[in-house]
Amino acid sequence: MTVQTITSNYSTNTYIICDEGLAVVIDPSGDADKIGRCIRENDCKLVAILLTHGHFDHIDALQKLAVTSGAPTYISKNDVAMLSDPHLNASWLVFENLSVAVDNVNLLDGGEELCFGKMRFKVLATPGHTSGSLCYLSERALFSGDTLFADGYGRTDLPNSAPEQYASSLLSINKLLKTCTLYPGHGRIIYKE
Repeated sequence: MTVQTITSNYSTNTYIICDEGLAVVIDPSGDADKIGRCIRENDCKLVAILLTHGHFDHIDALQKLAVTSGAPTYISKNDVAMLSDPHLNASWLVFENLSVAVDNVNLLDGGEELCFGKMRFKVLATPGHTSGSLCYLSERALFSGDTLFADGYGRTDLPNSAPEQYASSLLSINKLLKTCTLYPGHGRIIYKE
């Protein structure tokens, strides 16, 4: 399994995970064509798009990527309304009205295990930054979205946030940080040997 990072104009990290000809994208942001090129250069087929949450800077390349690839999208049931609502996805902050409409959306609760070929992702519900924030654990890699950064955590002053649940979510993933590489939604990656 290899992980490549593309960082968008919003400093959002998009992760492309490849293994044996299959690719999974986490939080498609920025240039969908660039993400698609990276997948093709790795001689892979996109089989899933995983969203850690529904803010605009994590979904702005989703529609084009989903339509061109036909890959299913996975998001928390508590964040799915953010895809089509510019107020909830906070795109109004950058004077946009982003509304994403994709087919084949799979709603997650947390606790599921998603399998794509030999790639396995355990879905962790980590409400706080949004009420439906998710982390994805694969082998010794934790894809945390905006739940946790190398030097902090995501804001809680936007619609659909759940600040009262944040402490519990951070405690639930704290033990994983001792053995897992942290792949946050923004900023630097913290590698573990």
